[in-house]
This record gives sequence, structure tokens and C-alpha cells, in this order.
Amino acid sequence: MRAHISLLFCLGALLIALSSTFAAPGNPNPGPRSAEEASFLFEEGSKALQSQNHAQAIRSFRRLVERYPSDSKIEESYLGLLSALSDTRAFADLAKFARELMLRTPPAETENRARAHLARAELELRNFLKARTLAGELLERNPTLEQKALALSIRFRSHLEDKHYREARAELDLLQELLEKNPLESVQKRIPDFRMSLATRVCRVSHLVKDTPHEEPEILEYFGSKNLCFKSALPEASRVLDPQVIADWCDSFDYFESELRSLRADPFLKQKIWGELDATLALAKGIQPDLVKCHADQPAKKPQKRNRKSRRPAPQGH
Repeated sequence: MRAHISLLFCLGALLIALSSTFAAPGNPNPGPRSAEEASFLFEEGSKALQSQNHAQAIRSFRRLVERYPSDSKIEESYLGLLSALSDTRAFADLAKFARELMLRTPPAETENRARAHLARAELELRNFLKARTLAGELLERNPTLEQKALALSIRFRSHLEDKHYREARAELDLLQELLEKNPLESVQKRIPDFRMSLATRVCRVSHLVKDTPHEEPEILEYFGSKNLCFKSALPEASRVLDPQVIADWCDSFDYFESELRSLRADPFLKQKIWGELDATLALAKGIQPDLVKCHADQPAKKPQKRNRKSRRPAPQGH
């Protein structure tokens, strides 16, 4: 009887050990494994990635890295998976698997590629400090030209989102200096987006206090300098690729106009400023056709009744 119990106990322990061996994190029922399957998954994922079938590439490479962590091509599989996840903008998974690859302490070249993917993922996930830190680490580890440009771009964009405009400008200057010596078309075509984004963000830093009377010189100085600031962002508009950059300019300029609309000031002065803002908008539409789409002209306000005791005309809307 005791022997029977001991036998059952041993069988139970064996089953537990086997289940632990075959079960992987996130893979509670992986099923049988084989070297043939690992090889098949790698070939399937590689062909899918080459033909830009990203969904299939992700399935194959993910299954391989989760089921065969000791496979001879595990690092190549991780890199294939990271590439497919990056192309599909699956940034949460991109960060997860990039960290996993870095924890495996791969060769320096592979680790740099993983760190570059992780830095981009953290940027897109709005973890800006983490993104800057990773980009800085990448710059210190003998990166390729493309990785160096990517790291500077990430540091620029993360500073921009954190409203560190001086630091963002410095990173953009470094990036432009790099590209002057080593042209990279894939990065150079993004420079107009970066320049216009930076200019637009700087333009919307200051605001007049609402419902507060201001002296005429103060009003003219504020609207004149800010209008000039928005104009300074336009030379790059014709080469901007990202429609969101154009939309940001439009939204910011709309808010700038709304400040004038709510300003307590002499109506003749406001009408003069409206003319200057209209000229800027006309210039913008001439440079970038998309500015016509994203900016809706404000409907004219109904004229207000005149106060018979006053000779001043009623305020006119825009």
C-alpha cells in the first residue's frame, strides 16, 4: 500500500515538473515542441517580414521567442519581431520584447538595435524621460549613423513634448549638423516637420490675460510679435509631411485669433489687427494647401446696435 502511494506521489511530481517545463510565460498551453518547428517558424517569419506581411511575421517570431528561448537564431528572431512590431506601431509590445532582448545581453550591435527600438517605443508611449535616457545611452555606445540620427530625433521630440524648447532647439541643431556631414534622406525629409513644430510650440507659449484691459502699445506689441512668430513657422510648411504638424499650426493660430476676439479693446484697433492676421492666414494658405482644409474661417458676427449716445461704430466681428 505504501509503495502504491509512493508511486502515485512520484508520478504527480513528474507531471508537475513536466508542466513547468513546457509552460512559458504568456503561453499556458504551448503544446509539444521540436527543433523542426523552431526552424519552420524562423523561415516563415523571415519570408513574411520580407514580403511585409507583418501580421504573419509577428505571429511566427513571437511563437518562436516564447517557445524556443534557447534556439540558435533567437536573437535574429527577436530582431525580426521588433521590426514587424515597429512597422505596425504596436509600441507596447515593441517595448516589451525590446527589453527582453536587452536582458539576454546580446552582442553590442544587437543590443544597440534593441535599445533604438525601445527608445522609439517609449517616445510613442509618451514616456519622454525614459525615451531621452535610452537615446542618450545609445549615443554613448558607438551607434551607426542611422541610430545616431534616430537618437537625436528622439531627444528633440521628447524635449519638445516636455516643453523644453531651448533643449529641443539644441538637439535639432546637432541633428542638422550631423546631416550636413552625413546626408540621410529618411531623416532629412523630417526636418521641416521638426522646424515647424518647434516654431509653432514656441509661438503659443505666452498669452494675454483674458477680460483684462490692456494699453494700446501693449496690445500692438503682443499681437505684432506673436503674428510674426506664426509667420516664421510657415517657410517650412510646403515641405511638411506630417498633417498633424499643419493641424497644430492651425489650432494654435485659431486660439491666437480667439484672444483677439475676446480682447477688451477699441474696435478700430481690433479691426487693424484683424487685417494683419488675415494677411498671415492668406500667406499660409498660399504656401500650404492643407491649411485651407484645417482652418475654417470664423463666421462674421452680427453687427451690434449702436449706442446713440456714442459716435463710435459698433465692434465688428471677423
